Formats: sequence, structure tokens, C-alpha cells
Amino acid sequence: MKFLKYIISIYSLFIMISCGKGLGDIPEISKGTLTKDWKYHNESMNFTIQLPNSWNFIDNENGFSKFIPMNQSAPGTILTGGKIKISKELNITQEDAVYPLFSISNNSLDEVKSGLRKGDLVFAVVSSPGENAEKDIKLIKEELKKQFESNSDYFKLNKENLEATNTLQFGKNDKIPYLKVSIPDINGNITGNRIYALKNYESYNLLIIITYTTEEELQNIQSLLSEVK
Repeated sequence: MKFLKYIISIYSLFIMISCGKGLGDIPEISKGTLTKDWKYHNESMNFTIQLPNSWNFIDNENGFSKFIPMNQSAPGTILTGGKIKISKELNITQEDAVYPLFSISNNSLDEVKSGLRKGDLVFAVVSSPGENAEKDIKLIKEELKKQFESNSDYFKLNKENLEATNTLQFGKNDKIPYLKVSIPDINGNITGNRIYALKNYESYNLLIIITYTTEEELQNIQSLLSEVK
């Protein structure tokens, strides 16, 4: 769970988004499994993705700072199955409301610390008050807009983002909705971008978080996600 704090604190985006309490029962969800050649499979959500061997895996279970190069065999101690139970509250910045499944980075730990970033990708699980990804994205956007109205830099950068409707290719046949947030520096200039995409499974969503600075970085991650099976 510590990696969630790391992801949130990268650009100091501390915005509380809380929607939809009193949901129906959310089932236990598979954590998924990882093969030695870095192929991840989740039986609950029925998807498989081959992780890129030129990237690094962040071991959420044993500490977010442990970057494991994926040009070697995966340790047999990570993602070996098991189930998780998630919160009924939809809050993308609240630690106990988001459960990261796994995280990968196209950065070394030194690059992260120095600010020289080339993209990050997080797979997590959150609840679905609307039992529909589009409805949940709309709820998050509405709350974000309220929060940004009190911060002129965030509001200026993200006004169009919060009005736009976008989709992300997930595998060959799925297009899933997402919202984009741009993060300003102290002078109001963009320092990076984050995408929050949701794939719905009735009472919960698969949450995909993409952090990037250039369009090339985003395209590389989009290409990876399009290969999901």
C-alpha cells in the first residue's frame, strides 16, 4: 500500500474524492498471479498482460522502494494469488479505498528521486458506486472540479480535461473511460500528467493509473495496454 502514497505524492496531488457510500456487497477479488517471465493474470477480472522486460517492477507487498528489473526472472515471492476485500468508498486518493495490484515503472529509483521520469503504470482496484465506469468517472470529475475551483493553477490547466470524454484501449476489444489531470509547478506550468481509467466489474472497478510527461511516453503505455488479453 505504500506505493499508492508514492504515486500520489509525485506531483503533490492531494485531492480527496469520496463518492457513493452504502454500496451492495463487493466480492473478494483476486490479487492475481505472476509467472517467472513476468506475465500477470487476474482470474477475477479475466485479463492477462505481459509486462515489458525493459521496465522495473515495484514490489508493493514488500515496500514501494524495491524496484525489480524485469530483464531477469520474477522472484517467486510476489503475486502468488490470494484474495482482497476492498472498501465500499470510491476515493482515488485514500489509501484504504484503493488496493494496488501491481505497479511498473520505466524509471530507475534514482531517476524517480531526481525527477527525470519516463512513465509509470499502476493497476489497482476501487469500488463502483454507479456500477458503471462512465458514471464513476463523472462522479470523480464533478468532485475534482469543486476542488480545483479553489486553486486557480489547477483549475486553469484542467478545465478542458474535466469537460472532455476520452477512452483508452484495453486489449483488442475494450475501450474504457478515463479522466486526465495535469499537474502544475509553482509557476503554473505543466510538470506532468496523470490518467485515471476505469474498467467496470459491477460493484468494483479496475483502476489504471498512468503517469507521464511526454506524448511518446503515453503512447508506449497505451501500446502495452492494447496488448492485454
